[in-house]
Amino acid sequence: MPPKKLSRDVPTTLYFPKLENLPLLTAWSYTRYADYKRCPMFFAYKHLLRIKEPAGPAMQRGRDIHKEGEGYLIAPRKPRKVPDSYGHFREEIEQLRGMNPMVELQWGFRNDWTPTGWFDKDCWVRNVLDVGVVYDDDTADVIDWKTGKKYGSNDEQMELFGLTTFAKFPNLKQVTTRLFYLDIQDPRENRVEMDFFAKDVPAMKKDWEKKVKPMFADRKFPPRPNDKCRFCFLSKAKGGPCRF
Repeated sequence: MPPKKLSRDVPTTLYFPKLENLPLLTAWSYTRYADYKRCPMFFAYKHLLRIKEPAGPAMQRGRDIHKEGEGYLIAPRKPRKVPDSYGHFREEIEQLRGMNPMVELQWGFRNDWTPTGWFDKDCWVRNVLDVGVVYDDDTADVIDWKTGKKYGSNDEQMELFGLTTFAKFPNLKQVTTRLFYLDIQDPRENRVEMDFFAKDVPAMKKDWEKKVKPMFADRKFPPRPNDKCRFCFLSKAKGGPCRF
């Protein structure tokens, strides 16, 4: 008699090493910054020990939708249907397709904010942008597609999008960062935009250098209880190493 197959509901057991003798942080990104701000312990397991956070349906859906948008924007110029997931922004994505946009950008910068390679040893900050367009009048648009609900403010992420665009294109005078929330139909609620100007770049750089300094200096990475603890794969309730 053949052995029974394992049930799909059998959980995968993760191994959680202790937070000691950790590798040093050499580069950051907005995701790393946001994860550290949320909880240093979560940050350390995810980014220093590289314990992979299980991807839920919502996370996978977001990845799939981003791929749909990328495929539409970089497709040959023959007629092609706008993906249904971008239906609330049909006009915008059709217009973008005709602008020869930069898509799924991976930019790396040294600690003096000069460009370098994504995998180069001197890379200090990395930033991924969904769509970018630079215009002849030395202005630029940066667009980030968002899926799911609209939670709180994304001002810091928008500022970093703007700052890294200035760092990549030093001659720019203005960068407009736009967040488009694909799942929200109401045009009064599904978009946010912020303008950033070249004159403010030195202050923005200084501010971000101050913000990320604790992340590089931390060697203990204590847990920081927050409203996401009940969903965290490190939580005590889920069998993780955290006491919360």
